[in-house]
Amino acid sequence: MPQTILIVDDDDVFRDGLYCLLDDEDFQVYQANNGRAAMQMLKEKIAEIDLVITDILMPQMDGIEFSRWVRDTYPDMTVLAMSGGSRLTIQGTEKHYNYLSTCLKLGYVQDAIEKPFEVQEIIKKIQGLLN
Repeated sequence: MPQTILIVDDDDVFRDGLYCLLDDEDFQVYQANNGRAAMQMLKEKIAEIDLVITDILMPQMDGIEFSRWVRDTYPDMTVLAMSGGSRLTIQGTEKHYNYLSTCLKLGYVQDAIEKPFEVQEIIKKIQGLLN
């Protein structure tokens, strides 16, 4: 039985591309375009899903809030965060925040990857998280 991954990303082209990549690697894949849609998908398919891969910067419910909800609601679920816009600079200060590092430090996710990434890089991370 193939392992099942939920991809959460508001970028349709990126999400569809990642879907095709993972499907080619023999994973079963579900998709959601934001955190709220992903919450509903998890509620309906929790028994099937082995891994959640979520973007951080999304409308309606961002990946940080979604990842926190997953941790609180399904503490055994494994989450991989990804982001291409992973830094926030506070205007007028020298402070910089890295969203991916923050998610890891808070324990919301088990691993993170910056976009763009190489195919083998994400496959290696997925395999490491699922094994």
